[in-house]
Amino acid sequence: MFKSMVENKTILKIIDYLPNEQLNTIWVGLRNGESFSGIIGNILILLVWAAISIVTTVVIFRKRRID
Repeated sequence: MFKSMVENKTILKIIDYLPNEQLNTIWVGLRNGESFSGIIGNILILLVWAAISIVTTVVIFRKRRID
């Protein structure tokens, strides 16, 4: 959606790693008949996002519990 409005290649590269872009790439790949090995990279990126989210949540929750 926003990719068409951005011209900076660095920002476009960052946008490519966002979860919605990964899910879109997985969806398109599966629709085009790609195998699991073709989308494993995207799934790994989503798992990294999930791990970062969980760690951030735990850190914030523990910090608020102490305060």
